[in-house]
Amino acid sequence: MNIFTNIESSASIYILLWLFGAFLIGLIVGWYIWGVAKRALEAELAELKAEFNTLSEDHKALKVELETSKTTYAELKANYDWKARRLHDIETEKGDLHTQIHDLKGELKEAENRKLALTNEIEGLNASYNGAKSNIDTLELKINGLEAEIKEAGRIHNNLNREIKGLENQLEATKLSYSSTNDVSAIMDSDLETASETIADLNAKIAGLESNITEYKSLVVSLQSSDDDLKAAHARTAALEGKIAGLSEELDHTQAALAACRDAKAELHAAAITVSTEVEEMTIDDAKVAIANALSTTIGTATADQKDDLTEIKGIGEFVEHKLNDLGIYTFRQIAQFDDHMIAYVTRAIEFFPGRIERDEWIPQAAVFVGGSPQIISEDDTIEVEGAPVSKVSPEDARREVKAILSSQFPNVSADDKEDLKIIGGIGPFIEEKLNNLGIYTYEQISSFDEKMINLVTDAIEFFPGRIERDQWVKQAKSLFDAKYNG
Repeated sequence: MNIFTNIESSASIYILLWLFGAFLIGLIVGWYIWGVAKRALEAELAELKAEFNTLSEDHKALKVELETSKTTYAELKANYDWKARRLHDIETEKGDLHTQIHDLKGELKEAENRKLALTNEIEGLNASYNGAKSNIDTLELKINGLEAEIKEAGRIHNNLNREIKGLENQLEATKLSYSSTNDVSAIMDSDLETASETIADLNAKIAGLESNITEYKSLVVSLQSSDDDLKAAHARTAALEGKIAGLSEELDHTQAALAACRDAKAELHAAAITVSTEVEEMTIDDAKVAIANALSTTIGTATADQKDDLTEIKGIGEFVEHKLNDLGIYTFRQIAQFDDHMIAYVTRAIEFFPGRIERDEWIPQAAVFVGGSPQIISEDDTIEVEGAPVSKVSPEDARREVKAILSSQFPNVSADDKEDLKIIGGIGPFIEEKLNNLGIYTYEQISSFDEKMINLVTDAIEFFPGRIERDQWVKQAKSLFDAKYNG
């Protein structure tokens, strides 16, 4: 029987209702399943969006970290390059110092040999001098005797003159009394002739004595001249002994200065270790508190309106400058007044590399910007105290002016005339390259530096003020130039 034949029958209506109910149930079940699946998908989509946002934040953080790492790498590379150049310069300076000490020792040894030779010569001259002095004494005795004989001969001569005059008077009287007596006249003439011969003999003897005196006096003058030579030899010996003493004293001073520098460096190193040990036990917050106390009591405070460009100090980048500003450090004046404790506090507070502030020489650089006279503690065995005036000329202006002066004074000097400037103590490969870039190639150019040129070159190569004078570049260059072209 077909149920749909009579649609109005109860069975047909029941079946239709059952089918419609099944359809509704299926529709409701399908809608429910679709809703459950949709909510699951939406939840999964929300989770994926949250994970995407997290990954985006992580990506941004990694980019920032990458930039920071690049900056740190660049700073580390720059620091490494600077340290490598500085180490080379230090080795060069040490080599120069050892060479100078070796030369001084050689000069001292030569001076000692000259002193020994002169001592032997002086002993010989002393023996000659003693012999000459003995001869002089003997001659003086002879001269005294001759002078006594001359006086005696003069006395006899005077007596004879008086006797002759008496005889002449007597002769005249006799002639008057006995004018007719030829025998008496002959006798008197004979006596007068005898007296005249005696006088002639005495005169000849006196002339001989005077000749001997002249000869002896000439000998005395000659001996006195030898005495002057001996005195000159003594004076020359004394001068050489003074030079030897000066060289010995200079060597002693050099060795004492080296010892003092090493002691000072050891003391500073010990003090730095003590401060570092104390600060290492501090927290970052404690270090910040200590910095604030130091700024308010000894160093002085500053505001952002007074801010200097701290990145001009080698070793300070924008990242480090920002950290210093957060600590209240804005100016060169504040950094220039850092002591060991403040350096340790800042290193701890900004989580910096220990010893980096000292190696990059923040304090001397800040003092230069302020206009002071920094004390630079180098990494070698010397302590440099720079006290030269700080020029206000920018490096670019200084370079232009140096090149203009050189082109005027040395128009024909070029790179083809280049000499090894590293022979000059205090000039390493890095500084030599900077000088060559300015057009400075020869010893003659450096030997012509005056005070203005020294200051300009210092600014042009961004060197420490006073270093050129301390290392005596001009004096060394003059010596090298003279040895090469005038030797």
